[in-house]
This record gives sequence, C-alpha cells and structure tokens, in this order.
Amino acid sequence: MQFHHSLLSRVAALCLACYMLFSTVVFAKKASSSVVVCPGEGPRYGDFKCNHDGTHRVCAKLLNEEGQPLSWGKGDFWAITGQKRFQWDDKIRAKPNPGDSWCICMWAMARMIQSAGCDNVHIHCNATDIDFVMNSYNDGGTKLDGAHKCLQQKCFDNTDDSSSAAVAAPTSIETATASDKTEL
Repeated sequence: MQFHHSLLSRVAALCLACYMLFSTVVFAKKASSSVVVCPGEGPRYGDFKCNHDGTHRVCAKLLNEEGQPLSWGKGDFWAITGQKRFQWDDKIRAKPNPGDSWCICMWAMARMIQSAGCDNVHIHCNATDIDFVMNSYNDGGTKLDGAHKCLQQKCFDNTDDSSSAAVAAPTSIETATASDKTEL
C-alpha cells in the first residue's frame, strides 16, 4: 500500500511539473507575440522585443527625426539617467533593426518620467511589455508608482463613458490628438 501511495504521489508531482512547464511556455509565447518589435533595439535578444529580461521592458524613443539624441525636458535619456559615457545612439541607428528607440530599464523610465514629466515621455506602448511593467513594483531600487500612472495615462484608453474599465490595446504614444487615440 505504501508503494502504491508513493507512486501516486510521484506521478501527481510529475503531472504538476509538466503542467507548470507547459503553462510557462504558453505564457512566454503569448507575451512574446503580444509585444511588437522596438524600432532600433539591438540584436541582444534576437527578436528586437522588450520582453526578455527582468528590467529592459520599455521601448522608449531616444532619437529625433535626424537621428540625434532626443531631449526629454532637462536633457537626453543618457544625461538624465547618468549613462552619458555609455551613449549607444550609434547602435540604435545600426542594422539589422535601425530605428529611433531602445528597450530601456523600467527604473530608467521612472527616472525619465520624474525628471521630464509624463507629458514629455516618448514610449512605444505596443512595443513595451505593459503587463510586466504594471505588475512590477520597483526596479533597480526605484519605485515604479509614477511610471504606472504614466503608462495608465499614455497607453490605456479610458475615454469610453459606458465603462470605466474600458482598455484599448497598447499603442505608440508619439503624436496624440484629442479625437485620435491610436497614437498617444
């Protein structure tokens, strides 16, 4: 009887482990497919998406139309986040995914919002792992409360009066008009 009970316990544990592994793979695949390519992100992740590690989850526009560092109020991204000596704007413009943006740390986004204000941030919502960021409370010792409020304001459409919980699919937040929320 004890052998039978032990065998059942092992089979149950194996089934649970398989289920957890399958769920993790399905979740990772779903998360990976829901975040689009960040234009300018380098090849470090292979698919140019901001959904791989525990911090680089925000696709932020860092370069202007001329390919130069974009000012975020009090300076460019690298100056505000204390990374000027590592400035990698050349990598953003480079192949195989040339663009104007990069997957930045959640703490860097929070610092940018604190410094420049939410209205001045340049984030591609559809290329940002919104769910991951909204479910993270701090990153690199920085609280993300302000970042959450800004993402809520920039990436979710709450203009539908019929339901206060109406949420649109995340979109880019480059140029918004009052009547068009497809790009915020």
